[in-house]
Amino acid sequence: MTINPSSPPNRRDLFRKSVLSRNSRRINDFDDSNPWRILSWGWKWAIDTLMENAKVGVCPLDHYYPILFVFRQYLEIKSKELITSLELYLHGKTIPVDYFKDKQYRHKIQNLWKDCENLLIELSDSLKESDDSDDYIRNLSDFQHIGQIINELYEKDPTSETFRYPFPDKNKQFDIDMNPFSKNVIWVCNQMEEISDWIEAIEGNFE
Repeated sequence: MTINPSSPPNRRDLFRKSVLSRNSRRINDFDDSNPWRILSWGWKWAIDTLMENAKVGVCPLDHYYPILFVFRQYLEIKSKELITSLELYLHGKTIPVDYFKDKQYRHKIQNLWKDCENLLIELSDSLKESDDSDDYIRNLSDFQHIGQIINELYEKDPTSETFRYPFPDKNKQFDIDMNPFSKNVIWVCNQMEEISDWIEAIEGNFE
């Protein structure tokens, strides 16, 4: 039985280089850039795309799984990016990629954000005298709000498996509404991108 009458693509075309295509890219070639930063851009693009499509009409049940998984993955990658940047700026410490393979990190976004928040508070404290006091208080409040959302997600998905595999266990069942969920997701992602830009601006001022 012929499912699709069109000719199949070349089976060896999945990974290939083309000098003629503007979409040809070399994977895992980061030059001197922070690899977590590059990865976080990709996951941010993915969550933005999913959230935009989820706004169109009713969001079916099956849409939530990739949305929740991609959001969680973005938080993990972004936290690793921020820790790497902050450790280098604050302590002159270069964090190797395999640093996060330690069992206290891996997919544990709660632990990652805890370390990240401590470093962000350290950075904020170092700038406290030059920063407006209202900005300083708002920064601390935003860090806490991000942490609350990460903790809530971590409680539902501590090992990054809840939204990847089916769990018939009723203890794994919970409700979600796209309206408040999307507002929180968009806010957290935008805040974390602003934090990255803030760190880069500080680094640029002291180069």
